[in-house]
Amino acid sequence: MVSSFISSILMSLFLSSLFLSSLLLTPPCHAATSPELLKLACTVDQVTDPKTWNYTLCIKVLESNPKVASSPNLPTLAINIIQLGISNVTNTQKYIQKTLTSKNIESSLRIALKACDQSYDLILKSFQSAFGEVKDDEDYESASYDLSLARTDYLNSCQQALASNKVEDLSISTGSKFVILFSAAADAVCTRLDV
Repeated sequence: MVSSFISSILMSLFLSSLFLSSLLLTPPCHAATSPELLKLACTVDQVTDPKTWNYTLCIKVLESNPKVASSPNLPTLAINIIQLGISNVTNTQKYIQKTLTSKNIESSLRIALKACDQSYDLILKSFQSAFGEVKDDEDYESASYDLSLARTDYLNSCQQALASNKVEDLSISTGSKFVILFSAAADAVCTRLDV
């Protein structure tokens, strides 16, 4: 229990410091992209609940990644955001799986983590499917659907398991916030491409 708690705190601090350092130390890269492209990605009209959406955070996160910030057009921007989402999902799932291997883990935590591991497996498949649909097929409608599933149905299963088992984990919570951010921003781009 204590080692799991300490592991959770260390992972949270690592993710937070990585994110903050990228925001504070990396100047926004505006090389080839118009700031308007990032604004389009972070303006999520019908994509997500406007009451919970943080436009400013979205812009800062996307600007902090040079590959995303230098995307020359909407299709490339969607691909780069989805790749960033895949990286986030992969790292969060690795954390969940590592925590599951701890020896002294409470049964309620184990139940919640197993549910989250299954959820993150589905979330990863959705992001990967959306990646192929954008890059290979230019099927933006299907990509939007997969991105929506990732942040709603699949993510909700993890969040409900954590809540019902009264488990709070900052690393999973942070990873889940980024699932929402990256899937909603990529979805906003795909929605604009599907015209």
